[in-house]
Amino acid sequence: MLIDNFKSKKVCEWLDTGNYHNVLIIFHHGLGDAVMFWSTCFKALQRRYPTIRFAFSTHLGQDDIFGKTDDNQEHYDIAFKLAYPCSEWGSRDETKSEKCAREELGLPLPLPESYSLPVQFKSPLVGVHFNSTCCSRLNMPKDYGFKLWNQIQEEGFIPIDTHMRHKNDHPNKSIVYDYEQCRKVDNIDATVGKLIGLIGACRGFAGVPSGNIACALALMPAERVLYMSSEFPKSRQIHLNCFEMSLKKPYDAGIVREWLSVLKNC
Repeated sequence: MLIDNFKSKKVCEWLDTGNYHNVLIIFHHGLGDAVMFWSTCFKALQRRYPTIRFAFSTHLGQDDIFGKTDDNQEHYDIAFKLAYPCSEWGSRDETKSEKCAREELGLPLPLPESYSLPVQFKSPLVGVHFNSTCCSRLNMPKDYGFKLWNQIQEEGFIPIDTHMRHKNDHPNKSIVYDYEQCRKVDNIDATVGKLIGLIGACRGFAGVPSGNIACALALMPAERVLYMSSEFPKSRQIHLNCFEMSLKKPYDAGIVREWLSVLKNC
């Protein structure tokens, strides 16, 4: 049985009868609405009816957060399809969750408001750095960087170039390649703090010898770092157990895949 009109009878009035033990909440709205509703109204329903099993049906990939749900209404005692009406332009000083609680759910107010998510997600960012400030011969060739950039994306990560136009940067030698699109930060005012904060927000890092890769090694386990050597091997600078790929050799997708698999499992 599907209920989508609550003018005469609210959700709580249906549930207070004690006749429904397996309940489907159909909530096909935007991501912001889903997070707000789940954090307020849905939690309030669970607290009020601890013996009822509530299923929360969302859409547009939101099941990554709230879990996949059986949408077959015949598998439930009752199903409620909520409109979650807008409150922004109303005459009452109330949130959308409060309006939903009042008009659709019949939950008492005030409504506890504590935002959270049922699952946690790791950062999808993978920092890269293709330029060396001290020696342009160490820079990553454009085609090499293109292959690395694409492979990072193909494995489900978001590559971001951590190169910043700092005081000692050589604008004619330090190149941000066109395929990097908007995933770069070279147009902001450079500070060491911003750089370290950015790299610290990344799951992993790949780059040529530079201050950026040194910071990455200081901020994350060495196995999350891919050292792109060229004029000299990494052993001339560090002995840490990070991945290494030589720019003097053909691009090795296998090494990159092995490094990215570490990031997936960390």
